[in-house]
Amino acid sequence: MSKFLAHAELLAGSPGIRFIDISVWSAQLAPGDWQRLTACPLLEWVTMLGVRGRYAYDGADELLGEDEAAALAVSPHTRRLLHLDFGAQRDRRPRAGGAGERAGARGADRARAPLRPVRRRGLAALATGKLSRLESIELSFCDGKPSAAGWGALLTADWPNLRELWLVGNSLAPALQTALQARWGARVRLSDDRG
Repeated sequence: MSKFLAHAELLAGSPGIRFIDISVWSAQLAPGDWQRLTACPLLEWVTMLGVRGRYAYDGADELLGEDEAAALAVSPHTRRLLHLDFGAQRDRRPRAGGAGERAGARGADRARAPLRPVRRRGLAALATGKLSRLESIELSFCDGKPSAAGWGALLTADWPNLRELWLVGNSLAPALQTALQARWGARVRLSDDRG
């Protein structure tokens, strides 16, 4: 992420480059990176944005939060964004010591305020924001954070080009699974069958 922000103008000005993919662990984001990314006009060159958690290894302070999801959803620079991966944003690490102690253990240069992993407001923002061109969305293994009402925001999302919506490993209630399948048909994936 920091490398893209440092070299975005050079990349966008290169005639041989037609698209840019960004893939990073959320724990690797430096303070302020996300805000700089969503405000950067050269984000328009990014067609795939993957900011994944590390499943059981991250605490809440190392995951994307409601504010990050909302900032991306309202960014005016996502015109070419087709693929979004926010998978494994699940805070499963033991909480002994608390977020402050974990941040201190990483060093003062990496310390960040604790985030609230993407929940109802974040999902609603993604579903109603400026991301209507999305073709593929990965939100697998984020359970324990959004409520059923949060996941319900995906039922009314404005994604006319959507081909794949991955929601594997989220312990969704049967009624919600049925509703999502009725809305998205074969495009929604509730089990890990990528064949």
